[in-house]
Amino acid sequence: MPLLSICIPTYRRRDMVVALIGGILTQPGDFEVLVHVDGSDDGTVEALGGIVDQRLRITAGPNAGRAMAMTRMVRNARGQFVMIYDDDDKLDAAGLALILSDCGLPLDDRCCGYIYHYRTPDGGRQGPAFGTPRSNFLKLRADQGVTGDKREVVRGDLLKAALEPRAEEFRRIPTSLYWARIALTHDVICRELTIGEHTYQAGGMTANISKMKHRDPWPIYLTHLLRLRGWFWGRYRSPRFALRSAVAAAHYGWRALAARVARP
Repeated sequence: MPLLSICIPTYRRRDMVVALIGGILTQPGDFEVLVHVDGSDDGTVEALGGIVDQRLRITAGPNAGRAMAMTRMVRNARGQFVMIYDDDDKLDAAGLALILSDCGLPLDDRCCGYIYHYRTPDGGRQGPAFGTPRSNFLKLRADQGVTGDKREVVRGDLLKAALEPRAEEFRRIPTSLYWARIALTHDVICRELTIGEHTYQAGGMTANISKMKHRDPWPIYLTHLLRLRGWFWGRYRSPRFALRSAVAAAHYGWRALAARVARP
């Protein structure tokens, strides 16, 4: 059982993912890298096959979307902790060493793991500071105003338990659904440190997020429903965030129902 599993779904980004994985594997440490090639026809599988390292595990299949790619890797992950990483991002050597160091420390049973910052291209921190050494994924957003992309490293057993059992029905399931499920019962250790750089590619998921939400409304409905439940469970205090979650749950719940009725 390695200390950390780094899970990287990829689609038609051969050069980026090869550079990312090649850089990661130059670093020592008790970790494994799982990459799932989601139907890429650009030679990604062949290029990755040229990397010789026992810590690298490659799977491939027809293009089914990020949801299935991520689910497959998390289920197969052997690490005590799991980190889902994007194929177009950068992971610093010092950032990886920091993560491995944290994962080797004793962790309170009520904590799921750690959360870190990304840096901006000019070297600054992306988004606001956490402002507290311990919180939960819902409270960070609702009460503390922490927005933007962060990087979560969570216990493998908790993430596997949080996976959506109907993942094969959707092309996209937001990771925020899994963080919301975990946040109902577990806190997270907040690290005011950057571990890499997050980038946004033209035509990527971020650019098409609205379209994806409307194509797969059910996971979005579940996410907002869990956020609302978190307020009732006392995991955060903001009534405004709870109200917005209720409205969004109603909207996406209606869309999910309409899509199911219209399905032949």
